[in-house]
Amino acid sequence: MGHSTNYRRVFLITIMLFLIAAPYGWAQDNLLHRFEGGQMDLSFFSHSQLLTGPGVSSVVVGGTAPAIDDPFTVFRNPAGMRYMQDKPYVGFTFKPTIGVQWPDQVQDQVNETMDTSIESFERTGVFEYPEISGGAYQRGSILSSVAMTFPKFPWQFGFGYSRPYYFNLDFIYGGLTEHIEAASGNPDDPSVQTIMQVKMDIDLMVKSDLWTVAVARDIGPMFTGGLSISRNYMSIESNSGMLVNGSMIFSGRMYSFNDNSDPWYNNLGGTAAGRYDGGSMIYRLGGQFVPFAEDGWRFGADLKIQPDAVLEGNMILHIDEFPALKIQTKEGEDNFDTDRIEDVSELTKTYPNSYLPSNEMKIYT
Repeated sequence: MGHSTNYRRVFLITIMLFLIAAPYGWAQDNLLHRFEGGQMDLSFFSHSQLLTGPGVSSVVVGGTAPAIDDPFTVFRNPAGMRYMQDKPYVGFTFKPTIGVQWPDQVQDQVNETMDTSIESFERTGVFEYPEISGGAYQRGSILSSVAMTFPKFPWQFGFGYSRPYYFNLDFIYGGLTEHIEAASGNPDDPSVQTIMQVKMDIDLMVKSDLWTVAVARDIGPMFTGGLSISRNYMSIESNSGMLVNGSMIFSGRMYSFNDNSDPWYNNLGGTAAGRYDGGSMIYRLGGQFVPFAEDGWRFGADLKIQPDAVLEGNMILHIDEFPALKIQTKEGEDNFDTDRIEDVSELTKTYPNSYLPSNEMKIYT
């Protein structure tokens, strides 16, 4: 149930991104002459070993490494190498790609969202709901983790690699066509015809790779101490964009967005593209105390020290503003109002807004 809830949240967030891209929620006197919903393809890939990954056997016993030859103990309690002093050990894991296609209930949610978004329209022509495809998947990996240990009396050494986390959201939407007639406020020419097409591509990826080296040594017959040092590499990347192609007809003249022949700026779209890379060091101290026989009581503990991760990079955030359209309005204010256009001879004039995020991102751990 937990995974299903997360997938639904991701889906709803994506739908919200779509809704702010299209000019919905206009006044009651706006007519929706044609609406062809187009095609949505939403694929959500996830892979997490934060709680169930290599070394989990040390977690479920409260930090005490199991009395077995488990090389993955280098990730959680390096003192667990106490039980691998006779020969080298190697372990690895892999994950298949498994998932589910979006069920019919998701299509129903899309339809309900569309109905709510355009409830203030009067529909006068063709109306087609957008069709959604894709699904939610666990991303497969030929080698999701590997660990090895080798003894050199009285020391034990270990090495490990794992990918603790991977997330990828891939959303492509195209084919949306809408034809809307809105009141212009001019009694001599009372309407403005608007025809638009929206295209959107969202590609967001977050991943983490963990490299670990460990060393342990027996301190007497009953106690083993261990130390591991890990480097957690993190990356956040977005290659997302939106383009709105369309025209507005007023007083017998057609004005087009993204038309270079006009002297005014009329681009309408958005971009979120960039990447951040970095990470943090992780230090672990572990201990094992076995005062009796190996099959009797065992005591263990580990201490983890991990500073906050710092990622560096840059992100281009740009969105064009069309003054007639407001996503957030005050009470009594219409989402779409041509009176907000200062000069009707520049009906498609838009205003570029570019944002400069910090070149440093901190992830609290």
